[in-house]
Amino acid sequence: MAKKLKVGDTVFCEKFGPMKHQFKGTISKIYENSALVQFTDFDSKDKIAAGDLHNQAIISLKDLFDEDGFKKKQEKDAKKASKSKK
Repeated sequence: MAKKLKVGDTVFCEKFGPMKHQFKGTISKIYENSALVQFTDFDSKDKIAAGDLHNQAIISLKDLFDEDGFKKKQEKDAKKASKSKK
């Protein structure tokens, strides 16, 4: 998380539970260590899972990223994956 998140911010989330792909959402409510996120953009393969969750989920704040933080995490994960293949 690169900056302090607030209600209305767009966030990027890693896959979790029934959501098998990364997704984007908007913060609806902030709790002490988590936030209620409304899904705004997700993989079409997760349509049923998103519907089962009523297009929202409570996600740990440490697992939410702004756009810059999400790109950095993807780059870091890609480097880690390429090192493990060697």
